[in-house]
Amino acid sequence: MICPDTDSWTGHFGLDPDGDGSVGAIKERTGAIDHATRQQALSTVHRFTSSNLTLVEVEPADFRSAAVMIAGPGGLRAGDALHLALAKRLSANLATLDRRLADAAPACGVPLLPVG
Repeated sequence: MICPDTDSWTGHFGLDPDGDGSVGAIKERTGAIDHATRQQALSTVHRFTSSNLTLVEVEPADFRSAAVMIAGPGGLRAGDALHLALAKRLSANLATLDRRLADAAPACGVPLLPVG
């Protein structure tokens, strides 16, 4: 997402509040990657996020907004609805290659950035 007030990227990288990669932990636990690969990926994400991204907290109202979006037409997945709820709250533009998410964004009041 691009936030208009700062032109900064706001993103989600599967990090828990302590900054550990929850997605990486699952991949390591299931044997998809080894510990060294997980640590290298986590280090890369931390370097990228510290210099290029503004991380934002998900607020309870974001979950309520996402629930309304899920109940509407379009068959949004929970994660997609939460991304749209955050983008809407932040007055951010959304960049995505996910067709279903891109199709739902304008109806949820979230402008799209062209990608690809």
